[in-house]
Amino acid sequence: MPYQDLRVNSHTLEIERGRHTDPTTPIEKRLCHHCKVVETEFHFVTECTLYSTERSILFSKIANQFPDFVDLDNVCKFKFMLTFPDEQLLSSVGKFVFQCFEKRNSVSQIK
Repeated sequence: MPYQDLRVNSHTLEIERGRHTDPTTPIEKRLCHHCKVVETEFHFVTECTLYSTERSILFSKIANQFPDFVDLDNVCKFKFMLTFPDEQLLSSVGKFVFQCFEKRNSVSQIK
């Protein structure tokens, strides 16, 4: 499940991939291919402009169920999405992560 992969750092984001290069890629060089900033899990879920459409849909779904979500900053939104014990929320986040990894992979293949 992509959601669990994201939580346990078992994914292909540059922040994780750079740990496994030889020599290890410095953190400041583990960049998002789209935004050219360090590609962390936080960036992937809350900031990367490549996924803005998918993120807007997800955030709307969450806000329908949890209206106070819209008032949170991105750090709190990130924590909420990855830790709140609600099956429907976690399912929506998992689908979002899956869609974003699919999009990331398809864009990477084009380049």
